[in-house]
Amino acid sequence: MVRALLPPKTRFPYSLTDLHSEMKDFLESAFGEQDHTVRGIVPRINVSETNTHYEVTAELPGMKPEDIHVELNEGQLSISGERQAEAKGEGETFHRLESLYGQFRRVIAVPDTINAENIDAQFQHGLLSISLPKSEREVPKRIDIKVI
Repeated sequence: MVRALLPPKTRFPYSLTDLHSEMKDFLESAFGEQDHTVRGIVPRINVSETNTHYEVTAELPGMKPEDIHVELNEGQLSISGERQAEAKGEGETFHRLESLYGQFRRVIAVPDTINAENIDAQFQHGLLSISLPKSEREVPKRIDIKVI
C-alpha cells in the first residue's frame, strides 16, 4: 500500500525514520494532529538595519500591549509576555484547538552602540515594532569634498 503512494522515482529500502515521518504526516492530514505534546509560543521576529537605527519587529497576534514586556539589559533586547487562553463558554466543546497560549520570551543580542535613551516601541494590529537608534558615533557621516 505504501509503495503505491510513493512517487515513481522513490527507491526502497526506506529508512525507518523516513517511513515513520511519512506515516505521521499521513495520519495527521487524515485524522488531525496526533502529537499532543505541549508546544511553547515562539513569536516570529524580523531584525533590520538602516544607517540610523536597528528595527526589530515581532508578530504577536491576538495580544494586548499590556501583556508584552520589552527590556534592554547588557546588550540584550528581551521581548516577553503571556497570551491568555480563551475562556470556554458554557456547553462549548473544542474538537480541535491549535491556538497557542502561555508565556514566551525572545532575547536578541544588540550592539552596545545603541542609544538606549531613545528606544521607541509601538504596537499596532498584532505587530510590535521596536526602533533602536544608533548612537551618534555609530551613524556614518558623509563628508563633502570641496573643489579648490
